[in-house]
Amino acid sequence: MKKILGSWLFFTTVAWASYTWEMTVSKTQLYTGESFLVTLICRFEDEATEMFIELDPQAESFSFKRLDVSDRLIDQKRTATYRYVAKALKAGSQKLVLEPLMRKTTQASIKERTIGRDNVQRLVFDDTKVRIRSKTLEVKPQDIPILGSFTYTQTLSKSTLAAFEPLQLKIEIEGVGDLDAFDIPQFDLDGVTVYVQKPQKLYRLTPKGYEGKVIFTYALISDANFTLPSREVKVFNPYTAEPKFLGVQAMAVEVGTAPSIEMLVDPKESPQEAPLVEWRALVGYGIFYLLGMLSTFLWLKYKHRVSFKTTKKVFQTIPELVGFLIEHPTPQSKALLEQIEADAQAKRLKKVEYYAKEVA
Repeated sequence: MKKILGSWLFFTTVAWASYTWEMTVSKTQLYTGESFLVTLICRFEDEATEMFIELDPQAESFSFKRLDVSDRLIDQKRTATYRYVAKALKAGSQKLVLEPLMRKTTQASIKERTIGRDNVQRLVFDDTKVRIRSKTLEVKPQDIPILGSFTYTQTLSKSTLAAFEPLQLKIEIEGVGDLDAFDIPQFDLDGVTVYVQKPQKLYRLTPKGYEGKVIFTYALISDANFTLPSREVKVFNPYTAEPKFLGVQAMAVEVGTAPSIEMLVDPKESPQEAPLVEWRALVGYGIFYLLGMLSTFLWLKYKHRVSFKTTKKVFQTIPELVGFLIEHPTPQSKALLEQIEADAQAKRLKKVEYYAKEVA
């Protein structure tokens, strides 16, 4: 071994090749669960076309995610660089030890493999495991599972709405750190139907962890006032070395009164016809608002598809059918929703069996 420019290099020389390995870390003092960058560089004495490197970092006290790899020639000398985002899993003084596998094959082996000889099943290698000089990291204890620097915002499309009118709720968490560790916030509200969209994960892996944002979007439907409860998530900020609580205060939503049956009944209708007209008008009122927002809210986001031909389901009410169509978007279900909406607006809504036969 020899010391070059203040970095310890492991120098290996064998009969067929010469190379050096260098490992650097972005920090040597950190907290449990904190991300840091590990860089591994292998420098060859020549082009080293017959050399293959297998590197799969394994360490009991660390986890690794590959950030990027580069392999290039500089002045006819090959240089391979590997970068990993690692995390320390245990507190205390921890040694980071990595052992890449150097695999050398002969030109004859490569040629036989290339020309496709029947008796050559794979390349022939001479393997050498290299132990790179370890790095010692001092890991401070902390037990909060989510680390990073984040902002947390929660917004509503409106705070006052009509009965059965969909309300859009959006939660956005932005920053750098363990963005992949946030679970989908759950809402269990009496009298409120909740539709949740697949999270938008708008982040990328960086030397400090994931950077960007994650967005959770919901549609809430109710016919009475309700309150979104306060929400709080505890994280640890390694840059300030202290825990932080992310969240928002409770948010009240005012919902208008649903129209009465008397308002929906045409006084000219006969008593025998009135119940049917009342039911159709009431359902039509709810569907009109339900489709208004959800048709644009969910169609472009859900990627899964359900074949109606394989669906056997009995629908008791039109709202039940509409909910099913919204949760299982296809061109066929979109057309059926548009038909139901048009019939509701024209006050010619038919019985649920009429529409349900399209999904039988």
